[in-house]
Amino acid sequence: MGLRPSELIEQAALHLLAVLQTQGSVLYSSFYDGNEETNFRLCEGIGITVDDGEWYSAEALIDNAAAQLEQQGIVELMWLETRLVDDEPDYRITLTDTGRSTLQAGTQLSVCDSE
Repeated sequence: MGLRPSELIEQAALHLLAVLQTQGSVLYSSFYDGNEETNFRLCEGIGITVDDGEWYSAEALIDNAAAQLEQQGIVELMWLETRLVDDEPDYRITLTDTGRSTLQAGTQLSVCDSE
Protein backbone atom coordinates (compact mmCIF):
# COMPACT_ATOMS: atom_id res chain seq x y z
CA MET A 1 0.00 0.00 0.00
CA GLY A 2 1.24 3.46 -0.79
CA LEU A 3 -0.19 6.23 -2.85
CA ARG A 4 -3.96 6.10 -3.28
CA PRO A 5 -4.72 7.55 -6.71
CA SER A 6 -7.28 10.33 -7.06
CA GLU A 7 -9.32 8.22 -9.51
CA LEU A 8 -9.95 5.59 -6.83
CA ILE A 9 -10.66 8.21 -4.17
CA GLU A 10 -13.18 9.79 -6.55
CA GLN A 11 -14.85 6.40 -7.08
CA ALA A 12 -15.01 5.98 -3.30
CA ALA A 13 -16.42 9.51 -2.94
CA LEU A 14 -19.13 8.79 -5.51
CA HIS A 15 -20.06 5.59 -3.68
CA LEU A 16 -20.13 7.40 -0.33
CA LEU A 17 -22.27 10.20 -1.77
CA ALA A 18 -24.71 7.69 -3.28
CA VAL A 19 -25.14 6.15 0.18
CA LEU A 20 -25.53 9.58 1.78
CA GLN A 21 -28.13 10.70 -0.75
CA THR A 22 -30.41 7.89 0.39
CA GLN A 23 -29.47 7.73 4.09
CA GLY A 24 -28.40 11.29 4.92
CA SER A 25 -25.68 10.04 7.26
CA VAL A 26 -23.71 6.87 7.80
CA LEU A 27 -21.20 5.53 10.29
CA TYR A 28 -17.70 4.89 8.96
CA SER A 29 -17.90 1.51 10.71
CA SER A 30 -20.56 0.46 8.19
CA PHE A 31 -17.71 0.38 5.66
CA TYR A 32 -15.03 -0.92 8.02
CA ASP A 33 -16.01 -3.52 10.59
CA GLY A 34 -13.45 -6.27 10.00
CA ASN A 35 -15.88 -8.56 8.16
CA GLU A 36 -15.01 -9.98 4.75
CA GLU A 37 -18.59 -9.54 3.53
CA THR A 38 -18.50 -5.83 4.38
CA ASN A 39 -15.20 -5.49 2.53
CA PHE A 40 -16.60 -7.30 -0.53
CA ARG A 41 -19.66 -4.99 -0.59
CA LEU A 42 -17.42 -1.95 -0.22
CA CYS A 43 -15.16 -3.01 -3.09
CA GLU A 44 -18.20 -3.66 -5.25
CA GLY A 45 -19.68 -0.27 -4.35
CA ILE A 46 -16.44 1.52 -5.18
CA GLY A 47 -16.09 -0.52 -8.37
CA ILE A 48 -12.78 -2.22 -7.66
CA THR A 49 -11.67 -5.82 -7.30
CA VAL A 50 -11.13 -7.31 -3.88
CA ASP A 51 -7.42 -7.56 -4.72
CA ASP A 52 -7.32 -3.83 -5.48
CA GLY A 53 -9.36 -3.25 -2.33
CA GLU A 54 -6.67 -5.00 -0.32
CA TRP A 55 -3.80 -3.27 -2.14
CA TYR A 56 -5.21 0.26 -1.82
CA SER A 57 -7.25 -0.44 1.34
CA ALA A 58 -10.88 0.07 0.32
CA GLU A 59 -11.81 1.42 3.75
CA ALA A 60 -8.95 3.92 3.55
CA LEU A 61 -10.27 5.08 0.17
CA ILE A 62 -13.60 5.87 1.87
CA ASP A 63 -11.76 7.54 4.76
CA ASN A 64 -9.72 9.67 2.32
CA ALA A 65 -12.85 10.53 0.34
CA ALA A 66 -14.72 11.56 3.49
CA ALA A 67 -11.84 13.79 4.63
CA GLN A 68 -11.53 15.47 1.23
CA LEU A 69 -15.30 15.97 0.96
CA GLU A 70 -15.30 17.48 4.44
CA GLN A 71 -12.64 20.00 3.37
CA GLN A 72 -15.01 21.08 0.59
CA GLY A 73 -18.01 21.39 2.93
CA ILE A 74 -19.89 18.56 1.20
CA VAL A 75 -19.96 16.31 4.27
CA GLU A 76 -19.52 16.80 7.97
CA LEU A 77 -17.60 14.34 10.15
CA MET A 78 -18.52 13.83 13.78
CA TRP A 79 -16.15 11.76 15.90
CA LEU A 80 -17.78 9.26 18.24
CA GLU A 81 -16.88 7.52 21.48
CA THR A 82 -17.35 4.10 19.89
CA ARG A 83 -14.29 2.30 18.59
CA LEU A 84 -13.55 0.55 15.31
CA VAL A 85 -12.08 -2.94 15.04
CA ASP A 86 -8.59 -1.38 15.02
CA ASP A 87 -9.44 0.59 18.21
CA GLU A 88 -9.54 3.93 16.37
CA PRO A 89 -12.60 6.12 16.98
CA ASP A 90 -15.59 5.66 14.72
CA TYR A 91 -17.22 8.68 13.10
CA ARG A 92 -20.49 9.71 11.51
CA ILE A 93 -20.45 11.10 7.96
CA THR A 94 -23.34 13.45 7.18
CA LEU A 95 -24.24 15.09 3.89
CA THR A 96 -24.46 18.86 4.42
CA ASP A 97 -26.94 21.24 2.80
CA THR A 98 -24.02 22.58 0.77
CA GLY A 99 -23.28 19.02 -0.30
CA ARG A 100 -26.87 18.45 -1.41
CA SER A 101 -26.77 21.68 -3.43
CA THR A 102 -23.42 20.75 -4.95
CA LEU A 103 -24.73 17.35 -6.02
CA GLN A 104 -27.96 18.80 -7.41
CA ALA A 105 -25.96 21.34 -9.43
CA GLY A 106 -23.84 18.54 -10.89
CA THR A 107 -20.62 20.19 -9.73
CA GLN A 108 -17.47 18.16 -10.47
CA LEU A 109 -15.84 16.69 -7.37
CA SER A 110 -12.33 17.79 -6.52
CA VAL A 111 -10.14 15.02 -5.10
CA CYS A 112 -6.41 14.45 -5.01
CA ASP A 113 -4.01 11.56 -4.46
CA SER A 114 -3.45 10.58 -0.85
CA GLU A 115 -1.06 8.45 1.15
